[in-house]
Amino acid sequence: MKKKLICPYCSWKDENGAFTTENQKRFMFFCFKARDEAMTKRVKTVVDLGDAAKALPNNKPAWVYTEENQQHTFSCNKCKQYNANIIFNILGEFGNCPSCGKRNYALVFESKMQLLQRQFTEKDAGVKEPQRRSEEWKNLLVRCVSEFESLANDMRKQLLRIPSTQKRKNDLASLSFQRVLKAHECLKYWYGIEILGGFSDDDSAFLNKMFNRRHLVIHTGSRVDEEYLKNTKDPSVRLNQVIRVDSQEIRRLIALTKTATQNLISGYDSIQ
Repeated sequence: MKKKLICPYCSWKDENGAFTTENQKRFMFFCFKARDEAMTKRVKTVVDLGDAAKALPNNKPAWVYTEENQQHTFSCNKCKQYNANIIFNILGEFGNCPSCGKRNYALVFESKMQLLQRQFTEKDAGVKEPQRRSEEWKNLLVRCVSEFESLANDMRKQLLRIPSTQKRKNDLASLSFQRVLKAHECLKYWYGIEILGGFSDDDSAFLNKMFNRRHLVIHTGSRVDEEYLKNTKDPSVRLNQVIRVDSQEIRRLIALTKTATQNLISGYDSIQ
């Protein structure tokens, strides 16, 4: 085990003993004490933890420690090269590898994109009624953009830990990743992270349009509002028109969102 470990949540780095909980320490002390007494007295010693727990208030003595399974289990791709058996268990989805510190963005997002792609393929082949197909595509639109935004918002928290001026922190804290064109320009200027790096103008405009359509689906019942027209300059719709989403748009959206997120992650990983 490494002498130094990294907190998967806040990135604090310290000696591995610093991450031992008080209950873990008490439990280890109790076990070592029982062993030492057995060796000193040179007698066979049996410790019944169950009986000991029942004899105390609430049936839970202070030194009992129970390992709890958390919400997300992952194995760091970087550390797996040295030890394929290293597995970490954390609350939430995004976290640092406690060994090398690499954040698990790529692992989590790749899994989510694979799931969205499978569901899209299943719906495209199995759903035939036009109205229902349109609703399925809207659902996938919302989920796809939401997954990107969730990862980007977590990354914002990590970037806010980097020393900077208060104005820079305020600007970053208020940045909306739903406005993908502005987010691209800001992160490129601030950190050299190019969300839309390598995108054609048409692909950038399409991604911006779909991100704004997600806002319509959630907040306006899919009806075009003035904000949408201002943000997208979309000539295919008019004010108050109910938007429709087709399968080709979702196929393209999933592919472009995946590329944009890979750009975001690689840019973040390049920060020293």
